[in-house]
Amino acid sequence: MTAKTRADLVAEIARRYGHYHRSTATGGSTTTIVNTTGLYEPDDFYVGHYAYIVTDAGGAHAAPEGQERPVTDYDQSTGTLTVDPAFSAAVASGDTYELLALKRADIAAAINAAIRQAGETWLAPTVDTTTVTIADDDYDYGLPVGVVRLLGVMVRGDTDEAWRYVQGRQWSVGGTPGAQVLYFDTLEGLEAGDLVRLDYLARPGELSADSSSFGIGEPAERELTEFVTEMAVGWLHKAAASARAGDFREHLTLAQMAEERAERIRAMAARWHGRGTVRTARWARARG
Repeated sequence: MTAKTRADLVAEIARRYGHYHRSTATGGSTTTIVNTTGLYEPDDFYVGHYAYIVTDAGGAHAAPEGQERPVTDYDQSTGTLTVDPAFSAAVASGDTYELLALKRADIAAAINAAIRQAGETWLAPTVDTTTVTIADDDYDYGLPVGVVRLLGVMVRGDTDEAWRYVQGRQWSVGGTPGAQVLYFDTLEGLEAGDLVRLDYLARPGELSADSSSFGIGEPAERELTEFVTEMAVGWLHKAAASARAGDFREHLTLAQMAEERAERIRAMAARWHGRGTVRTARWARARG
């Protein structure tokens, strides 16, 4: 499976939540998007949707690319969508646009909320290299926040030297979750300015751009993608239930169904355990 990007997730979540349409404009203005070849729904179908300009035809990332506006009118006979307030620049023929039943920013927020809910079920292999510093007579390194399982510690002096493993009995981890520090128990063989390399498993990072993806490899990539999709749909239905008194029961039911599907995916996923794994607020220290 090709890794799904945040843009792919936005589209899939929008489809599962309600409706999603992506196409190319044949014209427009600062207040309209015209598509005479790709809009077939009846009049006013898209009123209440949000129009998002994905790319500008010129490829220069010029306005109104990246702008989103609510749709206030839709005329099927002319293929015209009217938005208010206006875009900062006119929509042109060839611009790519999306129509979503939700604000795109809300979907992106739901995606990142779902990633946080994934916890330590899916972990990404990560390598981190930095320079050893001296503090309180110890060589120490502030561990990245996302470290869950430390697989190995290596050091070397110059960049043309071979990496050498540091045995588990020569290092320890201190501090509190989110601010943990790797300490070497002995300075033997180490000098200020040496490089330390950490091989570890980390929680997948939040997706900050449309081109971002998890990059954790199969089958975890597929599992995590489906978990995040279902959990985000559930989160969005919960938000809708809080905002809409008329159909809140339907949204709550759909939210529960989506979250149950997500938890079934989590339950079937392989979990990482063993030495060096962070459990609750403590490290299970690896020993060499």
